[in-house]
Amino acid sequence: MAGTYSRSTQLLVIGGGPGGYMAAIRSGQLGRAALVVERQELGGECLNRGCIPSKALIHASLLYHTLRTEGAEVGVIATDPKFDLAQAMRWKEEVVGKERQGVAALLKSAGATVAQLCTVNGGTSGEERTPASTTTRTSTSPPAMVASFTMS
Repeated sequence: MAGTYSRSTQLLVIGGGPGGYMAAIRSGQLGRAALVVERQELGGECLNRGCIPSKALIHASLLYHTLRTEGAEVGVIATDPKFDLAQAMRWKEEVVGKERQGVAALLKSAGATVAQLCTVNGGTSGEERTPASTTTRTSTSPPAMVASFTMS
């Protein structure tokens, strides 16, 4: 079948959050290949929907607040500053995107492969689909799995 091929991995990591991507990176540092299966975006809950986006928006709002309340006191004069929520949201998405790209680069440099979908057959083999592809391939792995995810 076109687009289907076989490969092997030494570690199957379920979840591309902090626990999962760190396990895959460490596995690469120890010379073991890892396959990370993440159905959504790399980085997990904190990077994509929690800590990082919240802190980005808090930072933007604090800049605005500081400018309005303390700017003139220290010699920073801005006539009628405005808070553009739509722009702040775009900036937050850029921050999250850059962080996500950083996680992907770390995984790649550690020799890990990222897949979006994986069906495990019998605990030692399965089918995977990569994020930007419709290619399906069969992988074999020893029965070592790391479960790292947040239930929401």
